[in-house]
Amino acid sequence: PSTQSRFYGDLRFSTILKFIDVDVNISFVQLKDNYFFIDTIWRNDTLTNVSLTQFNLHADYRLKQLHLQPSYTYSLSNSSIQFTPNHQVNLRVFVKGGLFKAKKLQAYLGVDASYVSRFNAIEFNVLSGSYDFWNGNAVNNGFANLHFFTGFQIDEFKFYVRYENIGYFWNQHSLPVLSKHPIAGTQFRFGLTWDFFN
Repeated sequence: PSTQSRFYGDLRFSTILKFIDVDVNISFVQLKDNYFFIDTIWRNDTLTNVSLTQFNLHADYRLKQLHLQPSYTYSLSNSSIQFTPNHQVNLRVFVKGGLFKAKKLQAYLGVDASYVSRFNAIEFNVLSGSYDFWNGNAVNNGFANLHFFTGFQIDEFKFYVRYENIGYFWNQHSLPVLSKHPIAGTQFRFGLTWDFFN
């Protein structure tokens, strides 16, 4: 068997100012002679040297009950297969505040907006549970999406409702996220969470 190598690097900087938190990081991964599932077998002679560099910028701005959380990711790969979009932009906007006099019951309401640029939609092999980077020939030219969320929280107990993939109304329904897997339709999600502490 041949030698495989993986190298990961990550450099992070964070600062907290009066009304805003900023987080910047640069990450790098290099895969040399790694095995990928191509056609019907695992091979390490096709994608012999794959590297991916990402630059991430995230901010959290607070003004009383209003929260703005923009983030941007730039990805650069040496592969001819562009399986990650070069640009990803996300924005979370929400209001959160206490209800009634005691303010123990917290309520929040907001939206998540996102945009991803062009990328190759790779194929997912359900039999092997692996991604096929070589045969995914579907191209996603980029799309914008939107989600709505609301909920209530008391201490560690939280109830939430999400209405997801609102972008299904304006995006082409055959838009591939993975090869042969188009963008998901709109859906409601309800949930309860309870965080336990010792």
